Amino acid sequence: MRFRPLAFAFLLFGCGNDSPERIGDRFVDYYLVEVDQARARPLACGLAEKKLDDELRLVENVRREPARDEQRPTIFYTRRDLRREGDRAHATYDVTVKFGGDETRKNAMLSLERLNGKWCVANFTLEDGHLPQRPR
Repeated sequence: MRFRPLAFAFLLFGCGNDSPERIGDRFVDYYLVEVDQARARPLACGLAEKKLDDELRLVENVRREPARDEQRPTIFYTRRDLRREGDRAHATYDVTVKFGGDETRKNAMLSLERLNGKWCVANFTLEDGHLPQRPR
């Protein structure tokens, strides 16, 4: 079976490779689960990029010291919704942080936009509590 170059590129990169869903989920993985602003930064643009730069400056001195063997919280999330309108999208996530016997619930809201053919996180907020359930 012979692959045509265009068909191979489609299979390799897939239609969901740079979708708002994929970029939003990766951003939440890096930023909230791994607590790694530097890895989240390439996925950001606009105000989100500025926020990450500011946070990286604030933690610069702390991160110079070797990491201590401290217990870390377990963080997981669920994407609740993603609405897409042209080159803009809005995603919401429920985030749960478990540390020992404590559990904290948060929600994250991401604004995404497609710039020069690539999706990026343009802004994000993190608030207390999970989002309310929508009526069915």
